[in-house]
Amino acid sequence: TVGSDLICTKATLENLKGDALLCDGIRVKGTVVFGEHFVAKGTVRFLGAAIQGQLNCRGGHFQSPGGTALVLDAIRVDGSILFDRDPSADEGFMAEGVVQLSGAAVGVDLICTGGIFENVGGGALFMDGVDVKGRVRLDGGFKAKGSVSFVGGTVGSDLICTKATFENQKNYALLCDGIRVKG
Repeated sequence: TVGSDLICTKATLENLKGDALLCDGIRVKGTVVFGEHFVAKGTVRFLGAAIQGQLNCRGGHFQSPGGTALVLDAIRVDGSILFDRDPSADEGFMAEGVVQLSGAAVGVDLICTGGIFENVGGGALFMDGVDVKGRVRLDGGFKAKGSVSFVGGTVGSDLICTKATFENQKNYALLCDGIRVKG
């Protein structure tokens, strides 16, 4: 349990053969920040975690090419999840390897504006069964090289995909079977 915020800015974590950061089941009573030149070389895991504030990955780089970059399955975030670009610093979220959010619960918005998700030939972003109470923004320069799956997800407001690129040469680029969008 972390009694306040967990801030990992201007840090580099490296384990090329496994987990760079393992926080499965962690409880954070504030916000989690992976930004301002944060780099993870290896998998970052927050499986089943609970965060009372935001999960802010704005400007973070998660590198596990051909593997799993970020595991957020079954996470509960009371605020927003930010995988976007910081317009004031011109830094953007980037993941090389799959980002997994299956079964996640997001209390406000899931913002991927300008985020880059790359896992060529595989899954780039898996959001199957995600429940987002607010908006989902895959817009403003959002790029996925690899499949994006949002099967059975729920969006409490709008799903915005303007000025976005979804690319996958071998399979589907965007799969939204059974999605429920209330906006």
